[in-house]
Amino acid sequence: MLVWFRDNLPPAAATMPEDKQRELVEEYLARHDNEIAVIRESIRPGRPKPTRLDLLETVRRRENAAFDDGTLGAPTGDGAGCSTRWMLTNGLRMPGGK
Repeated sequence: MLVWFRDNLPPAAATMPEDKQRELVEEYLARHDNEIAVIRESIRPGRPKPTRLDLLETVRRRENAAFDDGTLGAPTGDGAGCSTRWMLTNGLRMPGGK
């Protein structure tokens, strides 16, 4: 997850307004939406749901729930979590500027 944010943050962004932070998090949460839509459109009537669709929907559901309750985060180098609330409060930067 942190790699996605690192790759999608504006270059050399020291700070980011809260509304832009939220937009970035929402973009992260929606990153699979296009693939989900394509797979749904390709399912023929009477056919089972593809495993890939089930996986993507599960990921989206879990990440949205984690964001809603403030626990969306990823492990840092020492295995500690970094909550969504912390990231939004501190400009989406990891402790120590990583």
